[in-house]
Order: sequence, then structure tokens, then C-alpha cells
Amino acid sequence: MENKFYHIFMLLMSVIVLSRIHEILLSRKNELIIVDKHKAKLASSWEHYLIYGFHFCWFISLTLESIYKKEVSTGIEALLIYFILTISQILRIESMSSLGDYWTAKIYKIPGQKICFQGIYRFMAHPCYLAVSLEFFALPYLFHAYWTILIFFPLNLILIANRIRLEKKITGRLWT
Repeated sequence: MENKFYHIFMLLMSVIVLSRIHEILLSRKNELIIVDKHKAKLASSWEHYLIYGFHFCWFISLTLESIYKKEVSTGIEALLIYFILTISQILRIESMSSLGDYWTAKIYKIPGQKICFQGIYRFMAHPCYLAVSLEFFALPYLFHAYWTILIFFPLNLILIANRIRLEKKITGRLWT
């Protein structure tokens, strides 16, 4: 079981880390475009640092607790978790695709920019936040990292609520 744990853990964590690196690079590319082309202004000078630090701490907690426990869900439970993680990635990718060059990890105020109602945004206002929440729950659950869930999942919801308030303030969006 321990050998199986390490293979699954290393594979999933590698995918997650590479995905996050890609997202950071894509976000940076898009930030340069929207600042230069649309004169966008950063909505908060500190909020994104809090998010980055929080996600880094979640990742470290997940890694340490998972390696300590050396457990992985199996059977139907594992299939359900993999399904949730797949949905999470689909939501994340569809969110980035729908927003195109406007997708960034930071929140920007773009003068005159209309709210996106295309792609996944026709059905929900914050698909990427849902994706992150699903991942914050499902990945630790897969590896029985219950302390990581208990500590980070509720805090993540608080941070997301703060980001949504900030976005609503900037965009005037009436529905969330």
C-alpha cells in the first residue's frame, strides 16, 4: 500500500504543481496584456500575496500530512474523489478559456470592461473559485489529510468570500 501511495501521491502532486506553475505564468502574461492594452489597475496591493501564501501553506500541509499518514483512498471512494478532482480541473480550464487574456490570478479593475457572460460564466459567476474549493477538499481527502481539510477548507471559503466581495465592489455584479 505504501508503494501505491507514493506513486499516486507523486503523480497527482506533480500534475498540481505543474498546473499551478502554468497558471502563474499565464496570469503574468495576461496581466501584462491587460495593464498595457486596457490600462488595468490592480484592485488590491496585498490580497494576492495572501492568496499565494495561503495556497503554499495548504500545499505544504497536504504534503506533510499525506507523507506522514501514507494512506490513499481506494475503491468507490477514490473514484468519487477522482471525479471531483476532474470536475475541478474542467471548471478551472473552462474559466481560463472563457476569460481568455482577461484571466489572471490577481483582481484587476479594467476601465469600461463588461462582465463576462460567455462559456462557463453563462451558468455561474465564479467557476474558478468552485474549482479551488473542490480541490481544497478532495485532494486532502484522497490522502486522508483530514487536518489539512479542517484547517484550510474553511479558511479558503473565507478568502474566497473576500475576493468575491472585492470583485463585486469593482464590477458592480449583482449575482454571485
